Amino acid sequence: LIEARSCPLPATGTTAKLSLEDGVVSIRALSGAIGGGSFDLARETSLVLDGVTCVSRFDGAVELTAVTMRYPSQSFTGRVSGPLQVEGSNCGESVPKLSGDLILEQAKYRGTPGGSSASSRAAATRASVALDIGLSAPGGNIFVKNDLVNAELATKTALRLTGDDTAWGIAPGTLGLIAGKLFVQGVAFELRKADIEFVDARTLD
Repeated sequence: LIEARSCPLPATGTTAKLSLEDGVVSIRALSGAIGGGSFDLARETSLVLDGVTCVSRFDGAVELTAVTMRYPSQSFTGRVSGPLQVEGSNCGESVPKLSGDLILEQAKYRGTPGGSSASSRAAATRASVALDIGLSAPGGNIFVKNDLVNAELATKTALRLTGDDTAWGIAPGTLGLIAGKLFVQGVAFELRKADIEFVDARTLD
């Protein structure tokens, strides 16, 4: 069992092949289960150590397959697949960067309109990883359901998850309506055309 503060889900059944020589950890194989899906090492990964807790260089990549991410505080659940890369250092004030381009196979958001992103609710803790991850769902399967709207959306332009593991947001990017209904004072109105544009990573308004 592997758990990390920057990851909302633990990894289980993890297997790895690695070696340590002259302060460099070389990971030649890595796989496991996470979030109902799996992860596998995409290429050989190296960690250059500088002491016990400081990694002066991360350089690696993994492939995610059907991994479900849950953020209860954000009323968000999503299943993703695709490559992720990590690079950089955690020495001093530096944090490594997690990047890549993921496919949103399914996503559900049940938050209320005008809800803020994690940026405005950031915990007073030091970030452990920076985020720069593309998210796309051209075929739909993004569902928004709350007191005002029940709709299915698709990405018209890819979204970008930015920030870090203590304060993240989405921008830029645009979602387009596939089908949905708007509820006003108990009356349902059919939505025929709508776009949601993300322009500020500090808020989900």
